Amino acid sequence: MLRQPILRIGMIALVFAWAGMAQAQYLLTGARSGGALQIGTGLPLPVGPGGIFLGGQTPGDAGNFPPLGVGVNPAFQYGVGASTIMATGATGTTGMGAALPGPGLIFPPSVLTKVADGVPNEIAVFPTNPAVFQVGTSIDFAWPAAPATLQDGAGPGPNFFPFAGGTATYSGGTRAFGGAAQFSIAAGSGAGTHLIPPNGSGVAPIATVFINAGGATAPPAASIALVVGASNAAGLGANGGSLNTAGTAPATSQTSMFGVGNIFGISAGPAGTIFGAVLVGPGPAGNNVILSGGFPWTTGFITLAHATGGETFFLSGGDNRVAGSGNLSLVSGALSQRTLSGGNGNRGWLNLQLATPEPAAVLGASSALGVLGLCHLVVRRRRQGSKA
Repeated sequence: MLRQPILRIGMIALVFAWAGMAQAQYLLTGARSGGALQIGTGLPLPVGPGGIFLGGQTPGDAGNFPPLGVGVNPAFQYGVGASTIMATGATGTTGMGAALPGPGLIFPPSVLTKVADGVPNEIAVFPTNPAVFQVGTSIDFAWPAAPATLQDGAGPGPNFFPFAGGTATYSGGTRAFGGAAQFSIAAGSGAGTHLIPPNGSGVAPIATVFINAGGATAPPAASIALVVGASNAAGLGANGGSLNTAGTAPATSQTSMFGVGNIFGISAGPAGTIFGAVLVGPGPAGNNVILSGGFPWTTGFITLAHATGGETFFLSGGDNRVAGSGNLSLVSGALSQRTLSGGNGNRGWLNLQLATPEPAAVLGASSALGVLGLCHLVVRRRRQGSKA
């Protein structure tokens, strides 16, 4: 008497299993997935050895990615984590109001993370930016800063975006995979340890910049430098910001607040590395970013040019997924204008190696629903039999 109901329960369990797998879920492999940013030619973020990445200066090396120091959050790592990146076929809109055909991927916050180690990490930037000796950072990174959906058609090429004295040009077709998704940047545990106080809003500096007082000329052995602490009250990196409806400038333009500058006497090496710093007296608040904005991620090709800074970069991503799994590489540009050092073209890279989680978890959950339903049916049948 129970055969037909049991059969129905089994079919329901299979339907649940199919439905669970129909909305695809993905994890990231830890070895190949990650992200990175770079300000101009001289400052890779996270900070690494000098000259860590100077690629992208010709179209031929547009696809060269640097070491990706912002790694996979273990919660989203294949074989480790339980949280997943979801696929969606829903149609959305770009920041410019154009319809997207889908499909896409929904990324929860902080899929990629790097926490500062508590000690400012320093890099000599004088060889690539003679106006600056050295930068020390203490930054917590995460991507994305908020839930983000990247989709087919949100690339957004072909298009041309002028902003802050420069231009970002997206080449290629209209179906490039991409969209808006910003990095979050927060003051790490070592922030504020270079004698730079918090800014007027009480925000601890995430970076300390030792500026060459002589400008672009080579410094003597002991020079006077202006030292400023850079902080970001918005907590967001500009790369991957959304566009406004007109499509001519980022909607997420932001002003980075700087801490109070101080004049230091320094002893610098030939490469611009600072061996020592002694406080001489107070100096002006300094090199404020008056405009900074980012552009969407894309698997296509970007040309980023800043007229003021004289920097031109070429960026290229790619989509090598098969049935949703595989490698997805995305690039993004940002443009900024500073009161003292002028303009910068800034770059961002993401490499996401997507893998489907083991189906056992999905099937197990579906089977559990079927078993619960079956138990409920058996109990009901027994109650009916006892009443007869």
